[in-house]
Amino acid sequence: MKYFLMNNGAQQSGPFELNDLLGNGLTPQSYVWNETMSNWLPAMQVPEVAAMFNTQQSPSMPVNNAKEVGFSDALGICFKKYATFTGRARRSEYWWFFLWYFIFSVFTCGLALIVFLIPLASVTVRRLHDTGRSGWWWGVAALCNTIYCVIYYINLFSAISDYGKPSLSEFDIACFIAYYIVSLVYGIVIFVFLVQDSHAGVNKYGPSPKYN
Repeated sequence: MKYFLMNNGAQQSGPFELNDLLGNGLTPQSYVWNETMSNWLPAMQVPEVAAMFNTQQSPSMPVNNAKEVGFSDALGICFKKYATFTGRARRSEYWWFFLWYFIFSVFTCGLALIVFLIPLASVTVRRLHDTGRSGWWWGVAALCNTIYCVIYYINLFSAISDYGKPSLSEFDIACFIAYYIVSLVYGIVIFVFLVQDSHAGVNKYGPSPKYN
């Protein structure tokens, strides 16, 4: 069976026979692929490749060689990648940054949303990428929320200007309830995605920031 090799996200090389991989730059941090695999995988996760390094580590388990992202690290990383919607973000990066946003929002209310809106949106997209999902899972929700809020407040201000006080029809109330039910279900789905572990190996959004 022929194997392809990739090091440090560089251009792939191969195909090579299994016994020729070491001579062509294979390291424990390399990624390998063959026609039986759906994605590129770290060398240490492919049993026959990992065996070449005489390691006792189970090749079936992802290898976490990346530095853990801490509370203070997350703030710097996310503002450095302020509007970066490409690539991937590991779970700790996202949730520590979300905690920063929550703390600021408690003390500054609307100001926190202004400051954190773009970096929070971008890290959310990167976190979804890290689980192998499109950022449009979040983008569609944000777009629909924006459209709904615009329509809702236009109708509300129109009712106030016509009658001097807010007035909602039964249809408006039904739409309001349906919107929040759908939002709740969709929000739970997004939450489940965001708490999942990094997708091991390389996916279409890039190499894993956790398993390398």
